[in-house]
Amino acid sequence: MPGEIYDFSFAFNLKIPTADRRRNLTTGRFDESFVLIATKHIFPAALDLKLGYIVVGRRAGEKLQNRFLGGMALRYGLNERWRLVGDIYGLSRAAKGEKNEANFQVGIRFRPDLPVFFDAAIGRSLLPSGTRIQGTLGLTWSRALNF
Repeated sequence: MPGEIYDFSFAFNLKIPTADRRRNLTTGRFDESFVLIATKHIFPAALDLKLGYIVVGRRAGEKLQNRFLGGMALRYGLNERWRLVGDIYGLSRAAKGEKNEANFQVGIRFRPDLPVFFDAAIGRSLLPSGTRIQGTLGLTWSRALNF
């Protein structure tokens, strides 16, 4: 079908501990995420399917465990620089005895005349076991590898 393009990509995300450790909002350690993304472009929209693994930074004695991630995102291009984004995803439980999480976010993405994207989103949990409200700010460096 004309206008369709398929992409596969890999993302590495680094979560920097900025929340208050005394309130038990962070481990105080970095988390690394490794995510495979399959994208189908149907201009001006794109659908991303994601599958990933999160290496959780934890202190000795903490019962946290590494997590699996799965989800999908829909991006809609408003023009050459601006995109609306909706994202829904699930995470395996953070520790034994806890429940899995399901969350969603909506936001915007801006691409200047550089190989980077700036994005911002706000969201909440779809289940009582997840994050109540969340906000994200991001910077993505993107470089195509042509084989």
